[in-house]
Amino acid sequence: ANGTANASGVRIYNSSNVGSNSGSLTINGTSCATGQFSTGVYLFSYTNVSSTGSGPVTITGLAANGSDFATGVTLNNHTFAGSNSGNLTINGTSCGTGTNAAGVFTFDSSNISSTGTGQVTITGLTTNQSGTGIYLSTSSDKIASNGGQITLNANSVNLTGTVNATTAGNVVIQTLGAGVDLGGADNASNLGLTSAEINNITAGTLTINSNSGAIVNTDAITRTNATLGTNLRLISGGAITQSANGVMSVSGTANFVAVGNAITFNNNTNNFTTFTANGGAITVNETNSITLAGVVATGGLTVNGN
Repeated sequence: ANGTANASGVRIYNSSNVGSNSGSLTINGTSCATGQFSTGVYLFSYTNVSSTGSGPVTITGLAANGSDFATGVTLNNHTFAGSNSGNLTINGTSCGTGTNAAGVFTFDSSNISSTGTGQVTITGLTTNQSGTGIYLSTSSDKIASNGGQITLNANSVNLTGTVNATTAGNVVIQTLGAGVDLGGADNASNLGLTSAEINNITAGTLTINSNSGAIVNTDAITRTNATLGTNLRLISGGAITQSANGVMSVSGTANFVAVGNAITFNNNTNNFTTFTANGGAITVNETNSITLAGVVATGGLTVNGN
C-alpha cells in the first residue's frame, strides 16, 4: 500500500472471519505510506483470523515508512488472532519515524491466543528505538496459550495487558540485542519490565533472555504467587546485577545464567528459596535461609543467608 495516512498492506475488518483447519494460514502485508497510521497488517473490529485444527497461522506485517502510529501488525477492537494445535506466529516491524511506533500493537480487548497445544511466538521490532516492539495497550488485551510456550521477541515491551501460558506452560521474553532492566521502564538500551508487567505474566517458568546484553534489577521484583507461577530464569550475555533499589523474591527456583560473567545479588532483603546459577564471580545475599542447587561459579562464590 502506498499513499500518505491510514494506509494498510492488508486490512481485515468489521466482523470478518478468515480461517483454516489443517491447512496453513499466512497473511503478509506491507505499507509504504508516508503519513500517520501506516500499518502492514490491520485487523479491526471483531475480526477473527484463526485455525481451528492443526494448521499453523503466520501473520507478518511491515510498516516500511510512516510517521506517527506506524505499526507492523495492529489488532484493534475485540479482534482475535489464534490457533489450536498449530503454532501461531506474528511478526511485526515498524520503520516509522514519528511517535508511538510499534512492531505489534493491540488495543481494546484484542486477543492473540492458542486454544490448544500450539505455541505462540510474537516478534516486534521498531527501527526507531523510541517506539515499542510489542505493545499490549489496554488491560483487556491478552496473549495466551493452553499450556504451550509463549515467546516474545523484542527490544521493548509494554504489557498493560496479560500474558498467560497457564502454570503448565512457559513464557520466554527475549531481547533482540538490548539489555534488560528488571523493575524499570524501557529505554534506548534496555528492555524494561516493571513489577506490574511481571505480575501480568502467568507461567510455570518465566525466562528473560538477554543474550548480548546485561541484566540489572533496579526495583522490587517478585515471583511468589502460585497462581502466576513461581520459577524465574535469567539468561544474560553480560553480568546479572542489582542496583541499590533492586530486590528480588522468588519462592520457586531462581535459575540465573551468565557464563563467565558476574552474578551479584547484594541486597540483604532478597528472598530466594532455591537458587541455581552458572557464572563467573557469584554473590548472593539472602534475608532467610537459601538452598543452593547446582551452582557453578568460575570466579568464586559468596553466599550470605540467615
